[in-house]
Formats: sequence, C-alpha cells, structure tokens
Amino acid sequence: MDSPPPKRTRRRVPWTPTWDEFLIGLMVDQACKGQKIEKGFKKESWRYMLLEFNKKFNQNLDDEQLRNRYKHFTREYTIVMTLLGESAFVWDCTRNAVIANAETWDRYILEHPEAKPYRTKGLPLMEALGILFGNSNADGRYVLSSRSEEVMQESTSMIGGLESPAINNEHMATPNVKSLGSKGNMDALDKHKKSRSAAPTSSRRRKRVRKHESIIEALLEMAANSRLRASLDAEASSNQGLKNCIEELQAMEGLDDELLRKACEMLKDEKNATIFMTLEGHRRLVWVKEMCDAQ
Repeated sequence: MDSPPPKRTRRRVPWTPTWDEFLIGLMVDQACKGQKIEKGFKKESWRYMLLEFNKKFNQNLDDEQLRNRYKHFTREYTIVMTLLGESAFVWDCTRNAVIANAETWDRYILEHPEAKPYRTKGLPLMEALGILFGNSNADGRYVLSSRSEEVMQESTSMIGGLESPAINNEHMATPNVKSLGSKGNMDALDKHKKSRSAAPTSSRRRKRVRKHESIIEALLEMAANSRLRASLDAEASSNQGLKNCIEELQAMEGLDDELLRKACEMLKDEKNATIFMTLEGHRRLVWVKEMCDAQ
C-alpha cells in the first residue's frame, strides 16, 4: 500500500516592522475603498494585496500567510483594547505602549496571561490598527492623560531596561522618581496635573483629530506610492520586452520592411510577444507571416 505523500510545510515568514507597516497600509487603503468585510477582506482584495506585497519585498507568500498576519493584527489590537477598557490602564502615545503600575499588571496578568508581553513592549502601529478596525481614538485614551502621570513613575522604572526597541525613545524625558520625593517637587507636580486637567478638552480633541487625519493621509500616500511604483515597474518591463522582440525580428531572415512593420505592431500585444519569444527558428517565421497576413 502506497504511503500518502508528505504534507507540504509552509516556511516560517520572518515578519519585520517594515513589512507590517506596508501591509497595514495596504489594508487601510482597501478598507477605505469598501473592500473590508466582517472576517477580513473580499477575495479580489486579498489577491491585490498579496500581489503588491510580494512585488514590493520580492517574496513568494501565499494567501493564507497574509490572512494569518491579519489574524495576528486582530489579536494584538483586541488584547490592547481590552487592556485600555480597564480603568487602571492608560495609553502612552509617546512610547506607543500601555502603562500601569506594577501591582495592576501583576493582578491582571494572573487572569489574562496573554497580556503579559504588552507589559514590556509597545504597539507602534496602534493608531493605524485603530483606523483599520474602526476605533482609532480608543475612547479618548490614545493620549497621555493627566491620570497617566500618576502611574508613569512606577511604570517607567518597571519597564526600565526591559522595554523592547519598539518603545525606546532616546528623545523622551524619562521621569526621575527619586527627584520627585521632595515636598516642593510634589507640589509642583500637583500644580502641573491641575493645569493639565483644567486645559480645554476641545483643544486635545482637535489634536487627536488632526493626528488621526495625518495618519490616514500617510497610510494612503504610502499605498498610492506603492501602486505607482508597481505601475512604473510593469511599464518598464513591458517596454524592455518589446525592445527584445524587435531586436529578434531584425535578426530574422525572410522579412521585408512591410512585414517587419506589421510584426512590430502585432508584438505590442503582450500575448503575441510571449508566443513570439517562445517559438524558435522556422516556426517563429511561419507564425509571424501568418499573424501579419491576418491583419
């Protein structure tokens, strides 16, 4: 009895931040065009994104691998949004990370172990995922609120040297916990909190809207540039193919000027050009004459 053929194993894809950013840009573009459905995207949309992605990064991924990455994005977004649904967690837009004090994290992770990675790593594309999944403002907590400062001191020292490169920021002013110990500094901090709380919420809301719009524009521009590059590459490839055909025509014997002219016109069709370059010798000449006579 013959043994069944071995199952084909799909190679593990080394996803990078650049790949994720490009793919999410494509997904946002397709969602804005009405191609998104309840469980993902329409079939033609998946085909389009797969073609664009493979062309951009010179890969040979299949449809299932892109769908799995979409599921990964969905899972990450769901976990973070669930965290932000808890009053003790806040979103730090500077680090693109969820922050809370150590006790809160310990208690939450005991019941929700899937959230553990987000204690020390950020989600840089959270804003884009919010646009993709339709909740970009995260109930108003995508900005560092005055309440965030109360947990910043402990969460900063907790993350310390453990944070991932995604949430490191050398330009960020990290609070010095020890320097806040004096009464004068604590009073100053209280005044700062009150002044932030007293600031008009409409101003912060306008900033969120502007940030939201700029992210959409950036993602759409990235997707548009990708399509333009793909179009230019295809045009350059087509022109080179026609040039190769004409060079082959000029090297053929038995073609007068009129046949050569007709053949050049006929080979502007990519299908004809493919057949022409596939045929060889006498068969190529016979085919060219028949095609030209039929014109």
